[in-house]
Amino acid sequence: MPLDVATLFNKLSSGLEKITLEEGHERYIVEEDLLLSRAQLRSYARAYVKERSAPREERIKAVAMRREDGSLIKQRDPRDISYCVRRHLFTSHARYVKAVSAMREAASAWERACDVRFVHERSLDSHEGERDALLHAWGVKPRPANTVQFVVREAPFQRPIAAGFLPVDDIGLIDRHILLCQPWFADDLIFDPVGILRHELGHVLGFRHEQIHGDAPPACPREHILYTSARTYPLTAYDPKSVMHYYCAESGTRSLQLTEVDRLGAQKLYGPPRASAR
Repeated sequence: MPLDVATLFNKLSSGLEKITLEEGHERYIVEEDLLLSRAQLRSYARAYVKERSAPREERIKAVAMRREDGSLIKQRDPRDISYCVRRHLFTSHARYVKAVSAMREAASAWERACDVRFVHERSLDSHEGERDALLHAWGVKPRPANTVQFVVREAPFQRPIAAGFLPVDDIGLIDRHILLCQPWFADDLIFDPVGILRHELGHVLGFRHEQIHGDAPPACPREHILYTSARTYPLTAYDPKSVMHYYCAESGTRSLQLTEVDRLGAQKLYGPPRASAR
């Protein structure tokens, strides 16, 4: 029996774990580290059904995303991807310092891989006013003074370890953040905390999870229903050690380092790194 959007949406909305952000906004945890509103989840279900109705040879072989018109979804101003780390939202100064250091190291890895530049606006870390006052309109160039594209903050949740966002056209202000949840700070975390941020920044650049690649083996069958989208684009061959691959079965790594294949895909989207970043 063919799968329809309403049935899949109801299955996902009733089965996925939810968290509540500021101002009572609920988000579904999708693919373990992406947070979707109810409307976004419905679009997600629609994309899944559309892709599954395509001939098998036309199904996804991708980690990047594209719009309905075929254009690639990526950062609009990749040399000015700005953020701040909101100091007052961390439960200790040590946690804030850890986040600042890890973000710097994770961003540097992508800057050495392709022509992107992450800008930490440290002067805004101490801003304790409304979050929305920090964030500029999506895609605006040049960026207004004293604004950033996204914020990094501690979150009180036990799941996920961390959460990022994809640079889609309809991204809302409340979704432009990297959340560092309680497991990220744990001394016994089995994953490299910097590697987790390398992974989340990959999402910020527009990369999906590697295990949705059409050539990937069924290594993570538990997650199969979530790892599909019609809006994808082939960049590289399947890479089981990709920074964007979850650690499951014999695939993925706990260190979440960028591989040579990751660098190749990133350069196809953003070009080679500037000499100063190498």
